[in-house]
Amino acid sequence: MKVNIIRVSEIANQEIPDENVKGPEISSISNSELLNSLFGSKIGDYDNLGYFPNVYEPSLQATYYALYILDAIGKINTINQTQILEYIMSYYDAGSNSFVDKLAKRYKDTDFDLGYFYPLTSVLQTTSYAILSLNILGRLDLINIQGTINFIWSCYVTTGNGGGFMGQPYNAGLDTNFKIPTLDNTYFAILTLDILMTDWFGHTNDRTAIIQLINDLQLTGGSSWDTGSFLNDNDNAFDSISPLFEPNLLSSYYAIMTLEIFSAEATINEVDFHKFLAYLYDSKENGFRMSEWDYGMNYTNNVATAIGLELSNIMNFSNIDKNSTLAFILNNRNSIGNWDGSLLIPQHELIDYFQIIRSLKNMGNLSQLSFNITNEIGNATQLYYHYNGYSHLSRDFTSMNQIFTLTSSYELFDRIFELNIQPLYSKIKNSYDNSSSILAINSFSGYLLKTPGFNLLRSHPIEFFTSGKKNYIQDVSQLKSHKSTYYALVSLENMFKLDDFASVYNLMDLFNEIIETQFLNDSYTEVFGGFTPVYRYEVWRSEYLSKKVFFE
Repeated sequence: MKVNIIRVSEIANQEIPDENVKGPEISSISNSELLNSLFGSKIGDYDNLGYFPNVYEPSLQATYYALYILDAIGKINTINQTQILEYIMSYYDAGSNSFVDKLAKRYKDTDFDLGYFYPLTSVLQTTSYAILSLNILGRLDLINIQGTINFIWSCYVTTGNGGGFMGQPYNAGLDTNFKIPTLDNTYFAILTLDILMTDWFGHTNDRTAIIQLINDLQLTGGSSWDTGSFLNDNDNAFDSISPLFEPNLLSSYYAIMTLEIFSAEATINEVDFHKFLAYLYDSKENGFRMSEWDYGMNYTNNVATAIGLELSNIMNFSNIDKNSTLAFILNNRNSIGNWDGSLLIPQHELIDYFQIIRSLKNMGNLSQLSFNITNEIGNATQLYYHYNGYSHLSRDFTSMNQIFTLTSSYELFDRIFELNIQPLYSKIKNSYDNSSSILAINSFSGYLLKTPGFNLLRSHPIEFFTSGKKNYIQDVSQLKSHKSTYYALVSLENMFKLDDFASVYNLMDLFNEIIETQFLNDSYTEVFGGFTPVYRYEVWRSEYLSKKVFFE
């Protein structure tokens, strides 16, 4: 503890406060009145909205998505652009001419031994999101344009599997997977460079190499469902676009859209690509699916239909009912005014919503939206606005942490029965995953699930996805963990619903499973005796599990 020694002379030289300046005043409102007001406002939120609003951390990625949407529907002037600009520029590194937010730091922290990779958040793409946002706001003058161009080209791969872009400047010491060029990085690099550069004349060879890489990633000549599709990278062991399985419509979208910038769509095998589109198209529903492999739930069919229709237009695929397919998209907005990722899963991440609007804009179909509908879309976009930026999750994604805090507060002041207990109980119960495996135990989700059994977020929000080396960020939150289980169980107990839950699920089984997650390999002295979030201890998995033990 530091002790500050103040000399008498220093006191003598201090300015004497002006007696006319008023100091802090005692509030006329008592603490109990303040608490009553707070408790009442929370109940009011739930009564009016059907949920307790949650706040999530914004990112440059989500902020670009939101700005794109607002600009596309003509609502960009309805927001405080000054605050948004300040948020974006707070992540600008003038030395490297790049933008690095928390998601980009998490990307740099990737530990490939853990099997986790967070796509679409690389340093390159985060920089692209910032530049594309500044372009929408008409403020590219705030950056060093040539310096940014140089930064993007520093991510271009010229050795080994050259011809595309990786997620950060090349360095020989980087993990091998970091040095693999991917279509998502390449698409955003080319899209951004096309805005910043005057022309491509000085990069003819690079342009040719990129086109060749994309063509090499197309699967041609086969007879399986994926014939004609595009992989996101050329390494079968690297899952670079999770949670989607490769190949899929999105990786194919990045391929085709990059080629379109170069006016090189005709270089691919169009016949085979048409076969791929035909396989994923459902003529009965007039919709697409993202891939043959989609967890058996077709959990992105709204997004896939928008992307599939746009690709069909670009590549002249006529074996679909385009009017009915467009109607499928336009008629399936949700109750808050935007789109869920799927008709089956009532979950609306900003990435889903953005990808649908992007395709509608590129196809020229936004003009079919009425004035009232564009207002609803604009209002829905503001549900993602947090802390002067935009987040991947809207306010109606209720975290288990918030439920724990609320129920504990109401219980502490003997007001628990003011909560609408039965619906809350049902939502907590539905957020319990009882599909344990030999590797992982049963646990609660970190947020209240809208569909029982579906515990997946495409955008990997930082509140629930933080696996990595912890060199840049120290967060340890997981989508499922003992923490969320603790929050859920205490919340149930606060609401006198723990016995009801125990009548459905055996709590002793859960107790025993939690014990099984204790790490017991004493060779790893720093983590011996600790617990993994949900993974059962097996000595043969010690190296992996040792990296999943944290003291929090």
